[in-house]
Formats: sequence, structure tokens, C-alpha cells
Amino acid sequence: MLPWLLALLSAFAAAMAASTAVFICWAAECRTRLRAAVVLFLLLMMVGMLLGALVYVLWPSRQSAVDGLWLASVVMSASAVVVFVAFVREAQRLASESAPRGPVPPGRSFVPMVILLVFLGEALMGWTFGAAASWLPRFPSAGVGGGLEEFGKVVVAPWFTFPMVGEMALSWAWLRGRLDPALASLLAFQPVIMLCSPPTLPGLGWVVGSTIGSAVAMGGAVAFLVVAVHRGRQLNRRFLAYGGGLLLSFVLMALGLALWALSGSLAVLAFAITAQMVVYLAAVLWPSPTLRASSPPFPSTGVAGAAELPGGP
Repeated sequence: MLPWLLALLSAFAAAMAASTAVFICWAAECRTRLRAAVVLFLLLMMVGMLLGALVYVLWPSRQSAVDGLWLASVVMSASAVVVFVAFVREAQRLASESAPRGPVPPGRSFVPMVILLVFLGEALMGWTFGAAASWLPRFPSAGVGGGLEEFGKVVVAPWFTFPMVGEMALSWAWLRGRLDPALASLLAFQPVIMLCSPPTLPGLGWVVGSTIGSAVAMGGAVAFLVVAVHRGRQLNRRFLAYGGGLLLSFVLMALGLALWALSGSLAVLAFAITAQMVVYLAAVLWPSPTLRASSPPFPSTGVAGAAELPGGP
């Protein structure tokens, strides 16, 4: 692969990862439906841009470049409908004398839609950049089994994994001040675990080092949860749900790594990485779970607890 192409793709991937991290932070702070619509609009725009780029990468020609631009323009134009509808509804609500004057929070589907769009953007970037860098085949293999393996290659490839690591690390750094200290500490393990994916890069050094790093990070996260359960007299349901989802993703990751080592299959590991992403995004986008106890099981950092956050106990 040409060095200049690798540098260009890496710069684009880093820029898109930073942009997505900003959108995740905005989504976590959305308190009105109009602002939520703006976040969805921006995420849809990014998906449209990547769809257009993918068309050109799959069928490289002058005509496919034009077709890709048209496809991206259509998706971007359609995404503006989300903001327009939200704006009209907000105007109608404010014009109504019987409507409440306070802000209307986003609907229940907002967080799942953000998670879905973030994943779509990451998957499209992984496929597009991986094919452009000759890291991945341009077209998936025929059949369900072949499609699952190609899905695994996309998710495990560095063009998916490393940008997701950047998004997790940046969003965690920007949001940790508004999260419960215990949750923020536990979330810090996830970018490290995502980074330590042995199949992501070739070479014995990476495989051995990332395997050790993944085991240490997962062990640290489990130890943190054990200490939290041992010291806390009453645990918040949201925190337990997050911890349970995290442990389930660890089980999937261990199974996926075992299957990869034995047979070279990446499908289960790809689903484990996807589960890691979903668990992380759900934790930072929904109201912060926290630990309830008569005495805090972790030292106070001066951050406002969940009782001061919307949706807190």
C-alpha cells in the first residue's frame, strides 16, 4: 500500500472519529427534541458521505464518482427532513395555548437511533477504507456464512476498531465530568479493551501484546465490578444493567477469541466488539447509572451525582 494513501485514509478516519465523538457528546446532552433532530441529521449526513465514497471504491470510475456524489446528496437532503419535521412540531407546540411551555425531551427511540447510526457509520467507514487500502475484499463472499465472515473482517479491521477506540476515548474524556464517578471509572476500561483486539493487526508481537492487554483490562473491569458489589449495599438498576451487559460482552469476546484462534473465524468476535460498542454508547447516552449506598464505595471526586442529573435516582 502506498504510504501517502495510508496517511490520507488515516487522517480522514481520525477526523471522522473525532466528529462522531462530538456528536455522541451532543446526543448525551440533548434535552429537547429539536436538538436531538440536529444530532440525527448530522449522523445521517456522515452515513450519506460514506455511502457515496463506498460506491466509488466498489466500482472505481468517473461515472461511479458522480453516482456516489448523487447518492450522498440524496441521503443528506433526506436527512434534513428530520430537522424540518422537528422544527415544525416545536413551532406548533409553542403556538398551542394548551401545550406545556417547558422543553420536550427526546423520544425513547432517540438513543437506539443514535447507536444504530454510529454503528452504520463505523461499518461503512471500515468497509470503504479497508477496501480502498486493499485490506479487505471489495465484495463479500456469497452465502450467509461468507457474509458473516466478511462482516467479521470489517468489524475487526483497524479501520473500524481504531476509530471506535478514538470515539470512546474522546467522548469519555469530554463526558466524564457529568457522569457518576464509579461509572466513569468503569467506562475507562472499554477503550483499552476495544484497542486490544488481536486479529486487528498482523504480527506475532501485536497478537501477544494485545491478548495480554485485553486480559488485563477485562480482569481490571471485573475486579472493579466485584469491589463495587462488595462495598455497595444497594445498587442502581441501570448500573447493574450496564455491568451485566459488559460482562456478557466479555463472555462473547472470550468465545470469539477462542474460535478465532482455533478456526480463524471472526464472526463471533465481531459480534462481541459490536456488543462492546452498544454497551458503551447506551451507558453514556442514557441517564447516568450510579451506585446507591449509605456510604460511597468509591472516593468522591466532587462530580454531581445522579440525583442531580435528569433521570437520576
